[in-house]
Amino acid sequence: IKNILNAFEIEILQVQITDMREETYFAKLFLKKENKIVSIDVRPSDALAIAVRYQWPILVNKDLLEKHGQDSC
Repeated sequence: IKNILNAFEIEILQVQITDMREETYFAKLFLKKENKIVSIDVRPSDALAIAVRYQWPILVNKDLLEKHGQDSC
């Protein structure tokens, strides 16, 4: 994925863990190409892998962290 994004000059703006429903986490990537910004739904494991490769912080929804953070950290 990193190679594809680099080849098309797509910048990652944010990696977010956004929600948890029925024991399943949800994540989004926020991408920018020129003046266009889009968010795409991704598997959390993919979002984490991309964040690590790009050395980006992993943002977590505050309510999600407060509700489930004790079990996750």
